[in-house]
Amino acid sequence: MAQGVLDGRFPCAALAVGKGGRRLLEAVAGRLTYAPWSPLVTTETLFDLASLTKPLATALVCMRLEEEGVIDSGMSLGEI
Repeated sequence: MAQGVLDGRFPCAALAVGKGGRRLLEAVAGRLTYAPWSPLVTTETLFDLASLTKPLATALVCMRLEEEGVIDSGMSLGEI
């Protein structure tokens, strides 16, 4: 995450890992925008996830289809 921010791929990132209702890891990097005066991201920063709905839903559907043997992750789009 930090390298992605340093490389300018995105202005900030946040990560949380949990298991069994417990938080195992939290990490943040960067600022809310690319502007150097923009606030730093914290573990309390809220993100709008609306723009992630389509790629996350598509990824989950593809994972399920691969699990059921309908598709193979090695297939090209023309084979699906």
